[in-house]
Amino acid sequence: MLTISKPLSAGQAQSYHAKEFTAKEQNYWSERGVIAGEWQGRLASQFGLAGAVSAEDFAKLVIDDEIETQMKRALDGIEVTEDTLCLEAIERVGIGGSFLTSKAKDTFKHIQKETTELTVGDRNTREKWLASGGRSIGEKAREKVKEILETYEPEPLDGDIVKKLDEIIENAKRNLSKKQ
Repeated sequence: MLTISKPLSAGQAQSYHAKEFTAKEQNYWSERGVIAGEWQGRLASQFGLAGAVSAEDFAKLVIDDEIETQMKRALDGIEVTEDTLCLEAIERVGIGGSFLTSKAKDTFKHIQKETTELTVGDRNTREKWLASGGRSIGEKAREKVKEILETYEPEPLDGDIVKKLDEIIENAKRNLSKKQ
């Protein structure tokens, strides 16, 4: 029978998957005791996902997303105007001064627009990175995947879509009951 449930949160989907597909009592989903899943479709292919699904694939997606965000930002270019050049700050700070001090507050005004925040990458020096624990990008990506799975809540479906889905389900139920 066809059943369509309300959208699940990522955490609920993870729990459902663990219960229904990876549990020993649900072994009809497995091949020789291994739960087999494969990436399918053009979107998976565009992300370089092929073959068997593994937990590491999701960490790879998080890393790829961050790289793509950085690339898009770089391709947008840097806005160059009198305001963004901060000529007054250059005069205030002077030759050899630091543009990361209170004398150059203009730098901070524009930096948010010109950079993107890293969630798994790190812009620190190696020494600072090691001092902060030296976690690899893979470790950070796996933590981000876990956070997403635990906290993501799907957007509710538009009422018209819910109505159309209800109609499809009712039609399917009627057609199935006629066949029985």
